[in-house]
Amino acid sequence: MSAKIAAALASLVLAVGASGCLRFYDIGIETPIQAKLDVSSFQRVLILGFLAGGSKDVDPNTETVRLLRSQLRTKSDLKVIDSDVLSLVDEVDKRRRAAGEAPVTTATT
Repeated sequence: MSAKIAAALASLVLAVGASGCLRFYDIGIETPIQAKLDVSSFQRVLILGFLAGGSKDVDPNTETVRLLRSQLRTKSDLKVIDSDVLSLVDEVDKRRRAAGEAPVTTATT
């Protein structure tokens, strides 16, 4: 029985020793995205909202606005204008009612 214990102990020592020899290198890769719009003549940007579906638990409109504003602040020279997020679905519904059409219903899951 001591031979089995010695073999197990030797295996454990070898495994720990071998894992200490491993090296991991963290290589960050960023691929720059080519600009699609020429915004060189602008100094400020206003992000109001997005038309998006979803559920009541997660508001993709607010999350998308927050993400885009954050990215523009850190990765561009544009001044991001802070304002309340506008619910564009409500705006579309108002205009559809005014035109006599049925309002858009949001999907619930």
